[in-house]
Amino acid sequence: MYIITIILHYAIGWGLLNKLGFRRNGWEIFGLAFPLGLGSGTVAVFLMDAMGIPLTTFSTTLVFLVMAAALIYPWRSGIKAVAWPHIPRSIGKIKKISLVEWISLGMIFALCLPSLWRCFYLPVTPYDSIHGIDLVAKYAVQDGKINSSMFSDVGQYLSTQPYYAPFAALSQTIYRLAGHPFGKIWLALMFLSLLVVFYVNLRKKIHPALAGFLTIVLISIPELYAYTFLLQTDFSNAVFVSISVIYAFRFIKEREMKYFWLSSILFGFGAWSRSETLAFAIIAAILIILFTLSDKPLPSFKLGLIFFSMSFLFFAVWNLYYLPYVLEYTPESYFKFGFWDPERLSTIWKGMWIILSDTAYWGYVLYFFFAIAAINLLFFRDRGNLFILLWIILLFCGFLVLLYHLQLGLFANVNYTFRRGSFKLWPIMIFYIGTSALFVRISEKIENWQRIK
Repeated sequence: MYIITIILHYAIGWGLLNKLGFRRNGWEIFGLAFPLGLGSGTVAVFLMDAMGIPLTTFSTTLVFLVMAAALIYPWRSGIKAVAWPHIPRSIGKIKKISLVEWISLGMIFALCLPSLWRCFYLPVTPYDSIHGIDLVAKYAVQDGKINSSMFSDVGQYLSTQPYYAPFAALSQTIYRLAGHPFGKIWLALMFLSLLVVFYVNLRKKIHPALAGFLTIVLISIPELYAYTFLLQTDFSNAVFVSISVIYAFRFIKEREMKYFWLSSILFGFGAWSRSETLAFAIIAAILIILFTLSDKPLPSFKLGLIFFSMSFLFFAVWNLYYLPYVLEYTPESYFKFGFWDPERLSTIWKGMWIILSDTAYWGYVLYFFFAIAAINLLFFRDRGNLFILLWIILLFCGFLVLLYHLQLGLFANVNYTFRRGSFKLWPIMIFYIGTSALFVRISEKIENWQRIK
């Protein structure tokens, strides 16, 4: 049954991409469809619960089927107007793939396989998940609703884990209802989607061998790889935000509104998976305004407002409606403003850099990024991917401000909140490397050499 659910989520995502105007690259659509489909599916399940519809295998499957049909079928023009993705044409291009690219793809598959198998075969193990999102899902499956007996039976013994933004818990609920014993098969498909989108977008900019190399670098980041099969909220949040930033960058470069809407929706799902993402939505919206200001000021501010509003909507539905009015949960204030503590700021600053520079967690990606950024700025003076660089810098600064005001233990702030929150940094750091003037120049050299050969 969970295979049917996976197919339906791909269909929902594909239908949504059709509506946004994505009709050419079948592999790009394949990478984008599942995150969009699953995100939309969790929203549908949430609305079912809000309307009092019991959450069962039949009811959720029926709703997904209706959603897929409604999004795919072109109501105005008839069945011939459906923009079927050009997957057969993409498959036909396989004959043109070089030996080097086959080697890269083979290595990517070999590195992915253990993670995919662990998601399928091993149960949920992280503490936060056992006492939070997965526990919420188990009770939701048992009682047929999110506001289950868990909150009255054992809620007093739990911390904040059951009240995290609902995407991961709802995804677990959906796939447990669909018959997967551990629920987290969706996490494997989120990982696969990130890699496909990352590789396809880099391949548009640089030689396939370089795109494959950087994708392998992304997979090989030790801490990030571990969370591709350890169920938490952070990795799925990083998938949504990273893909959103990639398409925000494409919008800035190409000015196609389909990229803007896709980026806005995905960032909204980011806020649906981690509530603090709303703060970073402000940063992304400001960057979009700055990089479109040269067109016309008023539409530029309108775009920024729309982008932020999408994330705020997802944030508000859970934090301003469902938690206080349905679950009757009012968290104590974890944030304190209007104070100045230079020692605290210094401790957090140093702790963040200690985390980022720890090669046991991230390998040498940070140093690789610094080297490429220095070459790109000092020698090539290239501003082509300045949007990406500013996002990385401002995301780091945003975390610094957020952790400074977050009134939890400094050790937990840096070693848990920031360490897992930095998952949003690493894919974009490597994407910056791939879109740098240096890598574009190297790519051109490789292509010229291939023509001569």
